[in-house]
Amino acid sequence: MPAPPVTLCASAGNEEATLRVLKAVHKETDRSDLTFRTDRFYVSTTFGGRIPCIEEIREFLEETELYDYRRKTWLEIPADMDIEIKEPQVTEYIQRIVEDVVRFFEYSERRVMRARAEPATLRCQVGAVSETYRLSPELLITGTERTFRPGVVVPDDSEILTYDLAAVQSAASFIAVREDEEDVVINDEKLHLELFAFVRDIFYYQSNRTHVHALVMTQHNAFFYRLDRGGIVKCPKIDIHKNAMDFIRCLLLLCCPEPTILGADPNVFWVSDSRNITTLNARGELVDYKLNSPDPIWRLDESLIARATTIWDATCPESGERVIIKDSSRIEDPERDDLPLPEYETLKLAQGLDGVVQMIAYEDGKPLSELRGRFLQNFYRFECNWVRSRIIMKAYGRATQYIETRMQLLRGFRDAVAGHQKLWNKGVIHMDVSCLNILMGNKDAPVGQRGVLIDLDGSKTIGEDGLLPETHAFRGTKIFTSLRILDGPHRHADYLYRHTHLDELESFAYVLCCLYFTVFGHRKYAAYPDIVTEWDYAVDEVAAAAKRRFWENPKLFLDNYRNPFFGRIFRDLILDISKVLADGALALEETLIEHGGSHTHIKKEWLDETSKQDYEEYLAAIDKALVALETEEKRVRKQARKARKEAAKEIPKATKESDAPHAADNNVADSHSLAPININAPAPPTPERRKRGADDLARKEEDEDEVLKKKPRLETAEQ
Repeated sequence: MPAPPVTLCASAGNEEATLRVLKAVHKETDRSDLTFRTDRFYVSTTFGGRIPCIEEIREFLEETELYDYRRKTWLEIPADMDIEIKEPQVTEYIQRIVEDVVRFFEYSERRVMRARAEPATLRCQVGAVSETYRLSPELLITGTERTFRPGVVVPDDSEILTYDLAAVQSAASFIAVREDEEDVVINDEKLHLELFAFVRDIFYYQSNRTHVHALVMTQHNAFFYRLDRGGIVKCPKIDIHKNAMDFIRCLLLLCCPEPTILGADPNVFWVSDSRNITTLNARGELVDYKLNSPDPIWRLDESLIARATTIWDATCPESGERVIIKDSSRIEDPERDDLPLPEYETLKLAQGLDGVVQMIAYEDGKPLSELRGRFLQNFYRFECNWVRSRIIMKAYGRATQYIETRMQLLRGFRDAVAGHQKLWNKGVIHMDVSCLNILMGNKDAPVGQRGVLIDLDGSKTIGEDGLLPETHAFRGTKIFTSLRILDGPHRHADYLYRHTHLDELESFAYVLCCLYFTVFGHRKYAAYPDIVTEWDYAVDEVAAAAKRRFWENPKLFLDNYRNPFFGRIFRDLILDISKVLADGALALEETLIEHGGSHTHIKKEWLDETSKQDYEEYLAAIDKALVALETEEKRVRKQARKARKEAAKEIPKATKESDAPHAADNNVADSHSLAPININAPAPPTPERRKRGADDLARKEEDEDEVLKKKPRLETAEQ
C-alpha cells in the first residue's frame, strides 16, 4: 500500500489527505516562539550589496510605464483606500510589475506565473475554529538555472502553472495575494500556517533549500517574509505606492539570480537529468560527486522545524566507489550543556574503528542566527539556531530489516556490537541504537566490517568529570529504549539517569527482537505483534510495563510467536542475551553500592571492568549462535547434495517427462505456522537470576516438532 501524501501539491483533490497535511503543519508550527520580527530596513541592510542599488531602482521606477513616479502611485492599482479592486485583478497587476522588474534588470532565469487558473481552497477545522485555507500561493517565481530541476517550467507562451510537483521543484520564491488586509494583520496565524505549508512543499521536493522568501500582497501594502527551519522572520508592512523603492527591493530579492540569496545550495546542481554535489574529498579538495539518484535516498521526514537530515547516494569521481553524503543540522546554543558534539567530531574519534561508519571529509556551515541577518527575538530565546553540515562517508549495505540471509544478519550484528564496544572504550555513547542505525557491510567485507553502526549525530562523550551522559525516554527511538531509562525520571526532572553501555546492549537486543517478530525471509514481513507495538507506546509507563512483561519471561513470548525463518537458533540467542543483560544489571547495582553512586551519578571508570565482561558474554552468545547456524547450514547442504545424488539415480528410470521428480515447495511462509501473543495473559513469574560465571550457553534441548495451531497470514513486501 503506498504511503499517504505528505505535501499539499501531492494531496490535490484529496480533502482527507489535505486536511492531514494542514494538521501536521499546524501541530509543528503552532508556537509563538517561531515568529520573529525585524525593522523596515531588513532587506536593504541584510542584502543591500547583493541586489541592485537605489539608483538603479529609481531608474526603473522612472522608466516603467506601470508607476507614476511624480504622484507616487502604481497606475493600475488604486492608491485611494476608498477604491477597492478584487483579488484576481490585484494578482494580475502584481504579476505585470514583477515581469517588468525581471525584464528591466535582465533576470533571464526568472519567470513569474500564476500557480493555478483558479484559487484552490479547503474549508476545514485545523485549529480552534473552522477556516478556509488556501492550498497554493497565487504567484510562483520560477528558476531555470542548474539549481532547479530542468524541463519543469511551462512553455513561454503560457502564463499559468499547474501547482504540482514540477511547479514546486522549479519554485524560487512565491507571492500570496489577499484582498482583505485583516487576513494578513489580524488573522496572521492562519496566514502563517498557509505559508509554512507552501514552504514545506518546496523543502521536501527540492531537498537543497535552507530558506524561502515570500511576499504577501494586498492592494495597498506588501509584507516580506523569510521562512526557514527556525520559523518566520516578518518585516513591517510596506506601502507599495509611497515606499515603492522598498517594495521593488523585496521583488528583487524574490527574483535574485544568486542561489544562496534564495536559500538554495548552489553546490547541489543539475546536469541534464542527473544531479551532482560539489564537496570535499579525503585530501580536502573540492570535487563533483555524481549522485546515483537525483533525489535523496532518505529524508528524516517532511517536518519543517527539524534537523532536515537528507542522505544522498553518490559516486566518488576519483575512485569510482560509492559514498554517502549526509546533510543535517544541529542546534548551537552556548547556554546549553546537554547538546552532543557535532557528528563530524564524533566521527573523528571513531576513525579507524571496525564496526563504525567511517568519515571521508566534512564541511560545516554557519548558524542560522548569523545567516538570517538582524531580527528581533521578542520575549523568546531563539532555540532553533540550526547549523548545517555536510559529511561524506563510506557507503555500506542496507539496514538490518532488509537482510537476505540469517548468516548475513548474525555476522553483521556481531560486528556492530563489537564496533559499539570500541566506541565505548573511546568514551563515546551512541545513544540511539536501532534497526535503521545498523547497516550490513558491503559484499565480501572482512571480519569486523560485516556490520556497522551509523548515525552518530546524537552521540555523547564522557564529560570532564568522568560522568556518563544524562538521558531520558525522549532521547533516541522509544521502541529501542532500555527499560531502566523508561522507568527513570522524566526529561524535565532536576536529575536524570546516566546512560550506560547496558542500556545500549539492551537496545541491540530489541533490534533482534523486532527482526525476529517481523522478518520471515528476504522481503517477507509481518506487522509487529501487540507486545512490540506497546514498546513504542507514547506513555512511558505503558511502554515500560510491556518491556518488563517481556523480560520477565522472554521464552513465553518467543515460543508463542515462533519464527520459522530465524528458527530456534535466534530464539536461543535472545534468551542468552536476556541472561547477559540480567547479570549485567546485577553487577551495575553492586558497582553503584561499592562506589557510593546512584543511577543519576555514574562514572565510566567504575564500569570499565564489568563492561568488559558484559561485552565478552554478549559477543560469546552471538558467537555460539554463529557456530550453531554454520553447523545447521552445513547439515542442510549435505542433505541437499545427498538428495540430488539420489534424484540423479532415479532420472534414467523415468519413461516420460511427467514421471520426472518435481522440486519440493520450500516456501517458508506457507510451510510453517505462527501463533499470536496473548498480551492480556497474567504476567509470568520472574525467572531466577543466575550468578555470573554460570554456564550461560547451556540449555536443555527442546522438542522442535511442536506444531502451533494459529497461522497468521504473512505479508510480502517488495522493497
